[in-house]
Amino acid sequence: VGRTDDLAYFGNILRSKHFAVITGMAGVGKTTLAARLARNFAGVESRIFWYDFHEPLDVDAIIMQLAGFLYYQDRPSLWEMLESARQRGTRTPQTDVLFNYVFQELRGLGCLLCLDDFHLVDEQSTLIKSFVEHLATMVYAGDVSLILIARRIPGFVQTVQFRALDGLSAADAGALLAQRGLNLPPELLAALHAQVQGNGQLLSLAAELLRHSHDPATLIARLSEQQDVERFLVRQIDESSSDKERRVLRAVSALLGYPATLAALSAVLNRSGFRRTIQSLTDRHLLTGHEAAEGRLVSLHSIVRSYYYADLGPDDRRTLHHRAGAYYEKEQPDPLLAIEHFLRAGEIAHAAELATADIMAFINRGQAYALQRLLANRPAQDVQAWLRWSVLALNADNLGQPWFQ
Repeated sequence: VGRTDDLAYFGNILRSKHFAVITGMAGVGKTTLAARLARNFAGVESRIFWYDFHEPLDVDAIIMQLAGFLYYQDRPSLWEMLESARQRGTRTPQTDVLFNYVFQELRGLGCLLCLDDFHLVDEQSTLIKSFVEHLATMVYAGDVSLILIARRIPGFVQTVQFRALDGLSAADAGALLAQRGLNLPPELLAALHAQVQGNGQLLSLAAELLRHSHDPATLIARLSEQQDVERFLVRQIDESSSDKERRVLRAVSALLGYPATLAALSAVLNRSGFRRTIQSLTDRHLLTGHEAAEGRLVSLHSIVRSYYYADLGPDDRRTLHHRAGAYYEKEQPDPLLAIEHFLRAGEIAHAAELATADIMAFINRGQAYALQRLLANRPAQDVQAWLRWSVLALNADNLGQPWFQ
């Protein structure tokens, strides 16, 4: 909706400098704008590489994704090397060497890299400096183009070159509400726009409430009385939701922000038969869904996810994370994700067992640093469980990684 000026501004920067940074508060529409900008700029979607950062992953995890991207650009050598190492259980080259390899392979392809939620990257990581240096060299030479999407401008970016993304204008906010079947009088639209500051996600939540309200003026007036507008909106939506809808929203909130398959959601809910509920929540713009190779994926916007995750009681949280951990351990194997869920479920010993079962697999997936961060962030009493496993499983010869020290 709208964003004509923003598309022109960032498009000009991208064409002239091959580099655009889109920043702004949660829900303002950064990802949506970046997706439209990428399509406008690249033309051919197969030339767009999109990567969402998630805690606790770091820049080393991006290598496998880039290898897969290069494979479909008819440059399969990196993927084949990594896959061969994984199958044979041997060590891949150091991450810095792999960065060299990745960026060498990207030359001449005219690709656009889009890195979303870049504020989650650990800028203190020893890897980030190398990654940024390689990336900057490629961008400044015009070998690749880059869009960074983040809530704040990364420390290495020249802030004078970019502006933060503001909320939608009042006219564009009216157009968004019209898409939701709402046509407010000018005075109510102006009041609503002022209360949510044009934030697209909050406007969508407000639209859901207003569509079922018999008194829109009173509802908008109540917004002006709230210190936390986003929590008020989500709480009102929660009160208007069915028990089945709440169960689905709580389950998705426990999946750490990753898009989840319906099979994963069924495992976490420990039940099936909720497709209609998912469709209803998607129609209400509470869930987002899209089709992927593995089937339909669903996720929650960070504003809604934060509310429902915070609303979970300790027992419910442990139960949901246990189910998710079991699913990602056995059904859709993702050891790092399984470990994260088991840690949040309080099952420290089992998480440690998974962490040390196949160290080389983590290294070859580019997840060694993420695993180390999980360990570093555990309370002191948890570390003892990790150490009991680690003493048996780790040694300097089979790792050879700087973080092991």
